[in-house]
Amino acid sequence: MEREYSKVIEELRRALRLGESIEESYLNEGIRYLENALSSILSRSKKHKYQSQLSHLLSIRARYEKRGSGLSDDEVRIKWEDVKSAFLCRIQTGQIVNFKHKDATAFLEDAFTIFAERINEALTKHSMIKVNGELVAEYMTLNKDGEVIFGDKYFNTKNEHISQSTDLGEWFISNVQEPILKQMEEFKEEGSGWALSKILHLLVNINKYNPSRAGSYIPLPKVIDDKKACVNVKNFDNLCFKWSILAALYSGKKKHKERIEHYKKFENELNFSGIEFPDEGMKLKDIPKFEKMNKISVNVYILKSNFDIEPIHLTASKQEKHVHLLMIQDR
Repeated sequence: MEREYSKVIEELRRALRLGESIEESYLNEGIRYLENALSSILSRSKKHKYQSQLSHLLSIRARYEKRGSGLSDDEVRIKWEDVKSAFLCRIQTGQIVNFKHKDATAFLEDAFTIFAERINEALTKHSMIKVNGELVAEYMTLNKDGEVIFGDKYFNTKNEHISQSTDLGEWFISNVQEPILKQMEEFKEEGSGWALSKILHLLVNINKYNPSRAGSYIPLPKVIDDKKACVNVKNFDNLCFKWSILAALYSGKKKHKERIEHYKKFENELNFSGIEFPDEGMKLKDIPKFEKMNKISVNVYILKSNFDIEPIHLTASKQEKHVHLLMIQDR
């Protein structure tokens, strides 16, 4: 028989609000039930419902344990909690629980440190991921009898890609902080009568990036040269990125496009100020800087063992001059 936890969550939150004790075994039983339920075959709507309820119960448990720990809000302002997910496309779901912050901006700025740690962990195993978030906040208002009532509001962000070259600070501001704060401000301006009571948590969904869904998948033949689709410049320095960009821009109908001599007269047209070229070549994280300085957008892919390709950097802003690069590494 399906259990309904909405009322349970409401009662547990009320107990926390009033400083009352909570039956931890009851709370943990609910968490176990929902985690087990998420392992079952469920409709998409049920998955979302159960995951949301599980998220709330985990958040309540974290707050209750924090209250009993004797630690101050300054000592433990926020905490990461793993949340089980039933979605196959999901690498990891977790939430950053708020203990201290009353202001959404301060909470999100503080939450970024934990967010970045989790994203960087995911990027050690996946060259590109997609991430979306959901800020959950408790609001309060008066009913017709003048009694204070509480309700939760959800502010969601779009599922956007992150690669190993992404500036996470800029990404977080543009794709999480600014959209959420804008939604909260719009909700406030609607004049609904609801006032912010508490920032509960930021749910973070780290998803697999499927290039075939995004239209970025490019199949490769078994032998690349058979199609003459790539220009592989024969350089003997660590400036492969530079020569590849120049080849993409200036190879035209030249014969022997792989010869570096064709491109040396153009090399000073590119700006690499502040970009280093260590022995292993230019770092992926410097590509956005190169794009901004040169007004050239770049997508970079790697060759997989089955001769499919996988993106490791997708430009944030496509320019008139747009280049696709294929990176092949020694094995």
